[in-house]
Amino acid sequence: MKLLDGVIDVHPENTAARLLRARAFFAAAQLRPAELEFSLVLEREPDNAFAHFALARTYQRQGRPHPAKRHFRLAAALDPNPEYLKAARFDA
Repeated sequence: MKLLDGVIDVHPENTAARLLRARAFFAAAQLRPAELEFSLVLEREPDNAFAHFALARTYQRQGRPHPAKRHFRLAAALDPNPEYLKAARFDA
């Protein structure tokens, strides 16, 4: 993550680097920093289906089902990826 920190310090608008850092935080179970980074990505790219899905998974791991459901559904609406559609549970 240190390499990404340097890139983001120099180019804070770089959403690709922020998305990578968010994924690294998520993988390391650092859920609050992951949530913040995914949220920043979505501020800049509200149509980023993966960021919605990843933020939803972050909320899910935090035990926050309501915001998770919202972002799972946004991800599925933006991209009909089978994994996103399954997680969205439109039938529930």
